[in-house]
Amino acid sequence: MRREAPQRRRVRLPGPPGDPRLEATRGVDGWVSLDVSPWLAYDTESTVAEARSLHRKAGFPNLFIKVPGTHDGLPAIEELI
Repeated sequence: MRREAPQRRRVRLPGPPGDPRLEATRGVDGWVSLDVSPWLAYDTESTVAEARSLHRKAGFPNLFIKVPGTHDGLPAIEELI
């Protein structure tokens, strides 16, 4: 059974996509992170879908998605890498 993530408000990220710090520091600084909803922590399929949706909607090359470190989150992490 697929659970839907709670509805979110629109997120406004500081700075333009592709922050110049990312290139200037060779990927050390300039990253933005978003979290998969903890409500999905025990549903691998929904976690993967949510992570992909967040990445697609944000449209930032300097974005990483944080996935809950649960038993069901591990296969999601492996699939997303």
